[in-house]
Amino acid sequence: MLRAASYIYQNVYLSYMKQYLLITAMAIISLSANAQKNNAKPINYDVALHFNSMGTGAPDDAFLKKFLKGFNKANKVTVKAFKVGGCGREGEFKILLSYAGMGKKACTQFKSQLDALIPKQNTSNKAANGSSGNIDLQYKPVADDWQGCRIPLAAWKY
Repeated sequence: MLRAASYIYQNVYLSYMKQYLLITAMAIISLSANAQKNNAKPINYDVALHFNSMGTGAPDDAFLKKFLKGFNKANKVTVKAFKVGGCGREGEFKILLSYAGMGKKACTQFKSQLDALIPKQNTSNKAANGSSGNIDLQYKPVADDWQGCRIPLAAWKY
């Protein structure tokens, strides 16, 4: 009887040890996978448009949608766009653009048209509403610039 109890105890103990080791191994694998994700380099974007506020909320992005649709159609390319929001108290947001896959000529044309469009739009916004926020244009933005935003990065359909 004592021998049977000892045998059962050892088998139960070994069963619990196997479960413990399995759970520990899974936890270690999970932690190392998360550590690798966190150490991965951030995805780089080519252009960031910061829609800032000066008391009346961020400017409208309709002009950018129209520009991107027209540019894509005229040049037979697709500019990838992403939006991150909640970057301030008054609805500030950022639009991130990637012209990966476009030719050098199309990229140069895109930059020059965007460089002309943004100041023109800022002037138009100020004329319509003196306290309107402005739009800042930044090339080769750093991922840390939008890490504090509350609404996560998502594809932006224009």
